[in-house]
Amino acid sequence: ANQGQLENLAIVNRSGEHLLALINDVLDMSKIEAGRIAFNPNSFDLQRLLDTTEEMLEFKAESQGLQLLFDKHPDIPQYIRTDERKLRQVLINLLNNALKFTKEGGVTLRVKPDETSVNNLLFEIDDTGAGIAPEELDTLFEAFTQTETGRQASEGTGLGLPISRKFVQLMGGDITASSQVGKGTVFRFNIVVEPALEEELQPQQNQRRVIALEANQPAYRILVVDDRWENRQIVLKLLEPIGFEVKEAANGKEGVEIWQEWQPHLIWMDMRMPVMNGYEATERIKSHLRGQATYIIALTASTFEEERAIVLSAG
Repeated sequence: ANQGQLENLAIVNRSGEHLLALINDVLDMSKIEAGRIAFNPNSFDLQRLLDTTEEMLEFKAESQGLQLLFDKHPDIPQYIRTDERKLRQVLINLLNNALKFTKEGGVTLRVKPDETSVNNLLFEIDDTGAGIAPEELDTLFEAFTQTETGRQASEGTGLGLPISRKFVQLMGGDITASSQVGKGTVFRFNIVVEPALEEELQPQQNQRRVIALEANQPAYRILVVDDRWENRQIVLKLLEPIGFEVKEAANGKEGVEIWQEWQPHLIWMDMRMPVMNGYEATERIKSHLRGQATYIIALTASTFEEERAIVLSAG
């Protein structure tokens, strides 16, 4: 393809991603307004949630030349009970926003006990980004409202903040923002947390780092199927140094072809891809007798419970 065609494809791809984000957010918002989003508390390791969130966003920050800092107060509890999925989604929404609108400097997440209430935790996301005009702060959490900076970025849906606020309210708190144009923005939210219930906690995984596969083992073949280059790189950089044989494919059709030739033991399968999506690719592989021996793990940005059921039913 020539340069013009590649640029056109990139535009189509970005438009598709924007539309997908819009649809996901609209579905979330419609569920909220229909009263179908419920508070589902569970006990979990807060430190681990923060560590995995930082690892997830580090790659994005580094690629933009930004510093990402997580400042955890020594008095925050390790184990808490609230809605883990909603807390993670709020943090990712706010941190992604902060990174998106910050061109230099960095983004800091502070987590500390809330002095106003013994059962509350306070989260602050502080950036050195473009900032928000005072007259726009009042409408920040209204559905489909975007700031001037957001409109200029030509991405986003104007729903991330209203969804985040509703999730925070379900967790017993609220969210506010303060900003200086050209200096940066601070989002603050607090949530009510209960002590974790021991019977709900997952057994602690071994914290030692994997450095390599033991000698004299079979060569394990792993295929990574994802249309986004940077997503494939994350998985490749994690697995190749350990000693796995890894190949990559940019869509489900390529994935099925490589599976037929190479017979990988495990496939990391993105669900939403052009040409052939992960559902169809999984069903094609699993419909073959030898495909039953291949483990397939779904990768998806969707947080819907229904999505989980569809993924599992695809095989």
